[in-house]
Amino acid sequence: MNQYLAQLEQLAVPLAIAAIIFVFSLLSFGVWASRIRHVRAEVVGLDARLGAHPGSSREALTMAESKTTDEELKFLLRETEAGLIDLPTQHGVSQGPRSSYSFRSHADTWTVRSVLGGRMNLALFETMPNLLIGFGLMCTFIFLAVALQQAGLALNALDVSARQQDQALQSLIATAGGKFITSIAGLLCSLVWNWRAKVALENLQASIDTLCHTLRAQVPDNAAEASVRMQ
Repeated sequence: MNQYLAQLEQLAVPLAIAAIIFVFSLLSFGVWASRIRHVRAEVVGLDARLGAHPGSSREALTMAESKTTDEELKFLLRETEAGLIDLPTQHGVSQGPRSSYSFRSHADTWTVRSVLGGRMNLALFETMPNLLIGFGLMCTFIFLAVALQQAGLALNALDVSARQQDQALQSLIATAGGKFITSIAGLLCSLVWNWRAKVALENLQASIDTLCHTLRAQVPDNAAEASVRMQ
């Protein structure tokens, strides 16, 4: 029992670091995921406002910008409106509500990175799984290096008996596996982070794709093709 408690005491630091990795990854992902959910809700609301507006395309964009509280989405709406061109009616054919066209593709303007804007460091968010793995492995190698050094000193001591040397080797073997706890924690958190991050970003991308379809219904993004067709 005493030997078991001694081994558990030697694993106290790796267990504490593993717990820190779990808590840090959970809190960090929770903060960033809440921001992504908030942005997605804003995009869905903007799509609903644009789809419900019966007026001209420019009026729909202006109305949506006035009712949107998100500054990043307002900026993207202004960017979309700045790329519009009004094509005149020719040969007596009325262009109807689609007299405005966009030279710039909506999919190029409305992306996950542009929609998130300065609200979060997307590059760090996507790199965090690698950092978690790297930190867990680094801690494991540090613990193993310290344990091997201590075992080497015990084996090389002149006043140590054969029994004490055997005990040092047994202690090293018994606790070596526990040193990988931090690596396991980093790998597990990395896998879960990757999975949930992909789901969150794909859900946001799906909402952006729906918004781009609504924008194309209001403002077709084939201005170059339409202008050539009219000439």
